[in-house]
Amino acid sequence: MSDFITMKTRVADELARNDLATFIGKEINTAVKHYESTRVRWTEVKEYSLGNTASGTRYYTVPSDFIRADSLKINYGGALYDLVPRTWEYIEHQDNQNSPTLGVPNEYVVYADQFRLWPVPDGVYALLLSYLKRENDLVNDTDTNSWMTFGEELIRSRTKAAVEIKYLCKPAAIAEAAQLSAQGKRCLSYCELIARDSLLHETQQALSTGRLRSKELG
Repeated sequence: MSDFITMKTRVADELARNDLATFIGKEINTAVKHYESTRVRWTEVKEYSLGNTASGTRYYTVPSDFIRADSLKINYGGALYDLVPRTWEYIEHQDNQNSPTLGVPNEYVVYADQFRLWPVPDGVYALLLSYLKRENDLVNDTDTNSWMTFGEELIRSRTKAAVEIKYLCKPAAIAEAAQLSAQGKRCLSYCELIARDSLLHETQQALSTGRLRSKELG
């Protein structure tokens, strides 16, 4: 397992610079943020218990590491049913807050880090959430997360390219990033692109669902 200091040291070694630790650390976290909404197996959480509804309560807080929902299910009569995702405008139009419709929720929207259910629950129902999660930020040298382990090559490659472009202003690195951008790639270097494609292939093989598309890794 790699940690923050190991990653910073390796990038510094590849750059042959020992005076960029602060910038390297910043770009490692930036690289993780760039890829955090990517669907890879360690960012998926399946059927997390969101707790129970309460009669008359329409809002429920999302998990602290929540990025986006794959599904929200409700336990009704011992069976699980998928709630249908809607827009805020749709739910707002349906839900008359002066005289709310109570019932078994069958629709929801995510807004302001909360799930809004409709109809407004008329009782206690268990909620199960499947979602994409973000990993913890890296602050201390011993900090780590899944991107430092399973996505190490991808994050390291993007970090190195970012430092070369932003802080060392290397013409070759700037030209390479511009070339990739012209091709519609969201990578900064061909090393990053190769690492990204390798991770994509590995993830497709692991998930074996056919739902992951290359554009999800940008």
